[in-house]
Parts: sequence; C-alpha cells; structure tokens
Amino acid sequence: MDANSLPPGVAEQNQGPAVIASISSILFVATLFVIARLYSKTRIQKQLHLEDYLIVLSLLLGWTSTAFGIVAVHYGNGLHLASIPPEDRSPAIFWTIASFCPGIFSSGIPKLAVASLLCRIMCPSRPHRVLLWSLGIVSCISLVGCVVLIYARCSPVSRGWDKEVAGTCMDMRIVVNYSIMAGAISAFVDLYLAVYPTVVLYRLQINRKKKIVLSFALGVGFVSAIMATYKTTRLPSIMSADFTYGTSDLVICTCIEGSTVIIASCIPVLRPLLAKLVGHDAPHLVSPSQIQKPCIETLGGTDVEKQGQRQPRELTLPENLGEAQPTPVEGGLKRGASRVFSEVLASHD
Repeated sequence: MDANSLPPGVAEQNQGPAVIASISSILFVATLFVIARLYSKTRIQKQLHLEDYLIVLSLLLGWTSTAFGIVAVHYGNGLHLASIPPEDRSPAIFWTIASFCPGIFSSGIPKLAVASLLCRIMCPSRPHRVLLWSLGIVSCISLVGCVVLIYARCSPVSRGWDKEVAGTCMDMRIVVNYSIMAGAISAFVDLYLAVYPTVVLYRLQINRKKKIVLSFALGVGFVSAIMATYKTTRLPSIMSADFTYGTSDLVICTCIEGSTVIIASCIPVLRPLLAKLVGHDAPHLVSPSQIQKPCIETLGGTDVEKQGQRQPRELTLPENLGEAQPTPVEGGLKRGASRVFSEVLASHD
C-alpha cells in the first residue's frame, strides 16, 4: 500500500503541523502556570507542599510526551499511513505509542496533587480525606493499566509497532474497552474534585461574588473532566488501519487533558502572586511553626475529625485575614486552622 493507492488530494493531507502547534502551545501555557505557582510558593509563601512536587513531575511527563509526539510527527504521524515511506512507518507508530504513556501519567498524577490541596485547605473529615485520596489513586492505577496493555498486548513487544516482526497480539478491542473504562474513571474523578469545593463554598456564609470567584478557582477541573470525556470518545481510533492519521487527534487530546489538569491545579494557589502583581499587599502568612494541626476544626468544642461529620457554619472575614490568629467561625476554629484556605478566601470584594 502506497500513496498512489489513495484518492487524489488525500495523500497530501497532513495533521502533523496541527499536532505540534496544539501540544506545544497548551503545554507552554501549563508551564507558565507552574512557574507562577512555584514563584508564589517559594518567594511569597516560602513553603512547598507535596502537591507542588507532584505538579512538577506531571509537567516533566507532559514535556516528555510532547517531545515524543514531535518525533512521531517527524516520522509521519499526522499523515496517512500509505503516504509514509515504508522505512518510517514503524518509527512513526512506535513514537506515537511512546507519546501516549507519559501523557497518560501527566493527566493522572495531578489528581493526587488536587486531592492533597483539597485535604489541606477544605479540612474534610477523615473518611472524606480517605475518599479523596482513594479516588486519585484508583484513577492513577487504572491509567497504569492502560500503559501496561499498550506494551504487553503483543509478544514480542515490537510486534505492536512493526507488523513484519513475527508474533501474536491480543484483540485491540480489549485495549480500547479497558481504556474507555479508565477514561471514564478519570473524567469522574476530575468532576468530583471540581464539584466538592464548590459544594463546601456554597455552605459558607460569604458574599456571592467571593463564592463565584472561589468556586471558579477551585472548580476549573470541570474543563479537565470535559477533555477526559472527549478523549475517551477518540480512543477507538487506535484500532484504525490508518493508525498514524487516525490517532493524531488522540495525541492532541492526551496532551491537552494533562495540561488542563495541571493548569486547574495551579489556579487556586496563585492568589498571593496576583495580589502582588496588581499592587495589593500579599496576605501575611503564618509561619510553619505556628501551624500545629492545619486541618482540624472544632464546632461547639467537638473535634470534627473525631466526630466524622460537618455542620453548616457561618464565616466572618476580617480585614487582616491571613495573619497568625484564629479565624472567627461560629463555634470556633482551632488556632492555626487551614492558613492556606484563609489565603484563598482573602480575595477582594
């Protein structure tokens, strides 16, 4: 099969430039958000947390996926398979498959970062913390399964991208069906991590403008859920006989999904940097030594962690919110409770 077998005009179709432009631009934007996040956390807040390291790891995986995707385009990804010189077909398929693996991980690890952030700033009960971490871990495990199936479906492994190698492969529908399941789990987790803070903020007695702004900042994961859902609809393309042309959209979706999750996880922690850029004083931070138990609340003198339940509460926002003092919540917050949430709440009316 060669380019002469294709209808007139089809052989010249090339999505390669669109692939490179899309994955490079969205990841560049994600990189700017991560740089802003690290600057805010190291130069203004002067403290890094687990989620910051997870986001950096996700970004590195994203750039690895993008690099592999660019190499795949160099060998012919985006072109119809028949239009690619025979000696470049196997490398094009190999690098396309290779780009999927770090891209998949770059969309899974940020879920753990978001779970870590929400556990710090939203002060959920212990069972809910377990649920948040479990959702992120289950999603990551399911995505690991995708990578294993991609490489283990053929024996020898090279049979997966070089049909001239003798060997056997499992039915590609097994890989597709499992990947659709993993994609559905990923979309659900993104949606839950976006809805949860919105529900909590709705119960707080703060003005509507702040609710909207904070809900947006903590709920950008809705976009990630939409991208994960759309990518799931593109998964059957890996069964296409015209693999290099049919999967070009999937390469783009994989990178965009990972980048949107990274961006969504960065937005909530950028308030101090934004305040500095627009000329307002950044919030005064509580030193780490003053934070004894950052995620324990007391309602009526009862420890919520021990009680395992939460009650509606009224929140009063003082002018000097963010300083080293207890936040005045009805029933009282323990001294040093969730300084990060105080910083996020310290947005302008």
